[in-house]
Amino acid sequence: MTAFTRRQVIGNAALAAAIGVLPDALQAAAPLAGRQAPAFYRYRIGAYELTAVYDGIWLRDIDQSFVRNTPWPTVQQAMQDAQMPPGKLPIPFTSLIVNTGSKLVLIDTATGGQLAATAGSFGANLAAAGIDPTLRAEDVPVEGFVRMAERLCGLRAGEAG
Repeated sequence: MTAFTRRQVIGNAALAAAIGVLPDALQAAAPLAGRQAPAFYRYRIGAYELTAVYDGIWLRDIDQSFVRNTPWPTVQQAMQDAQMPPGKLPIPFTSLIVNTGSKLVLIDTATGGQLAATAGSFGANLAAAGIDPTLRAEDVPVEGFVRMAERLCGLRAGEAG
C-alpha cells in the first residue's frame, strides 16, 4: 500500500481545487517536458506533470524570541544537530507549476528577488525548466490558497512596493 504524508494529501487536494476552478480562458497550453535540472524538479501525479522551481533562500536571523515554549539553548543545539548556521534559519522559496497537458497552473509566485539577496532566481530557473518566464500573470494563472502580499512578489520581479 502506498503511504502518503499529510503534506502530500493537502497539496494534492489544493492542486485539484486550483485546476478545477480556473477558467479555460486563463489556461496556457504546454506539452509535458519530462526532463530534470538542478534548479527544478519534475514529477508526475497521474497524467499531470508537476515542476517545483527553486527561487532561492533567505537566511533569516533568529534569536531567543523566535521559538516560543522552548529554551534558546535547546533551539541552538537542535540547529547545530541539523547542521544549520547558528542564529540563521534557512527558508527556501520554491514554486510549483502544474502541467495538465492542456494548461499550466502556477501555485505560489516566488519572491521576485524582493525578500532576500539570495533569492530571485525564479525567472531564470523557470526558463531552464523550459517554461517561458515572460508570460503575463493573466497567461499563467495564480491560485492563492493563502492570500498574502509577499506571495505576489514573484509577479513584480524586483518592483518596489
